[in-house]
Amino acid sequence: MPAATAAAYIRDLRAVIGTIRTTGKPPSHFADPALASLFTPVNTAFLAQADRQDPFVLARRLAPGLPVLVLRGTKDVQVDASEVRRLMAGLAGDHRAERAEIPDADHVFKVVTGTPNPATDYPDPNRPFAPQVAPRLTAFLRGTFG
Repeated sequence: MPAATAAAYIRDLRAVIGTIRTTGKPPSHFADPALASLFTPVNTAFLAQADRQDPFVLARRLAPGLPVLVLRGTKDVQVDASEVRRLMAGLAGDHRAERAEIPDADHVFKVVTGTPNPATDYPDPNRPFAPQVAPRLTAFLRGTFG
């Protein structure tokens, strides 16, 4: 996708999010009609509810001593490193939180070569699962449950 097209989508999405935050409903018109299909009433209700949640606050509410593993793919275009840092700050203190960055993995921990493109990456069934995830998860579970 050309940079100008991506920038237009981002502007449109920010406007949609602003409208949902203000009114609880998506706008009646989208700059790109393809985006309208993402904002069905069910999706909009879910997204509005999720948008009101603060991961830092939710993390602070977890029981003290609760083991937590936070994995993030370094090529995740949906959750950036600053969001994970904020989550980890909420887990600091009484929580047994571990963080691991999975190299060259996207949001669903599939390997991404080159620049991530969710439109083509996600539906591709031939992309391998990142090999670092299973051993990292196994080590966490063994350390937690023995």
